[in-house]
Parts: sequence; structure tokens; C-alpha cells
Amino acid sequence: MFSSDKSTIRLVNGIDRCSGRVEILHEGQWGTVCDDDWDLKDAEVVCRAMDCGTPQRATSNAFFGEGQGVIWFSSVTCLGNETSLGHCRYSPSGSFSCSHSEDAGVICSATIRLTNGTDMCSGRVEVHRGEHWSPAFNINWE
Repeated sequence: MFSSDKSTIRLVNGIDRCSGRVEILHEGQWGTVCDDDWDLKDAEVVCRAMDCGTPQRATSNAFFGEGQGVIWFSSVTCLGNETSLGHCRYSPSGSFSCSHSEDAGVICSATIRLTNGTDMCSGRVEVHRGEHWSPAFNINWE
């Protein structure tokens, strides 16, 4: 079983911290995810785990370049509400035939988020800049 800790997932070769090839740290080794059955529900779990908003695209065919090492997951099937890919159904390493030319990736939209609201559609507006989330000021808001 894979850990649900945020530090066990990263996005590589994207244009920002919220896009790239999906890589998982397991047993001290970074590896990739095969794109078999990869879709927006799987990308939604990754975007949430990375605190990167909603998925814009689930990429396949090594869109962000080929990874190296182990391919940890294949045939990932998420409902979209999980907090980690390890909580989704998947075929573990060694039980499938996949190459790095099939590495999966995501493009998430993480420039704005709502926090401390009563539901997912309310709260303080925050903007992501650099490595930090900051409150949006109400200057010129109508």
C-alpha cells in the first residue's frame, strides 16, 4: 500500500508546480504512473493531493517526457474523491506491461482557491504566486 502523504507525489517537467509527469515515491524510489485508463478523475486526485485546484487535462503518452526507474501504477481507477492515488484501484508494479512512453501526467489550474468557507463554493479568495498562497485583496472588486 502506498502512503497518502503529500510528499510521496510530485509533478515533473511541467510549466509550473501544478503540471507535469506524475511521479510517486515508494520504498525510497521515485517512479511513474502508466497512462492505461488514465482520466480526469485520476487527475483530480493528483491535483487535490498537490493542492493545485481542479484538473484541466489528464495527459498520456509521456506528454511531459519519459520518466525513469520503476512504473509504480497502471490501470488507475479513481472515483475522484480520494486523497491519494494509493486509495484508488490500480495494478501494482510487476503486474502489467507498460513502458515510459506511456507515462501519465496532469495539468491542474491552481492560480485561485477558496479557503475557510462553509462549503467548496465559498470562502476567502487566495491567489497562488511563487511558492505561496496569499489572500486576494478587495481592491477594484465589484
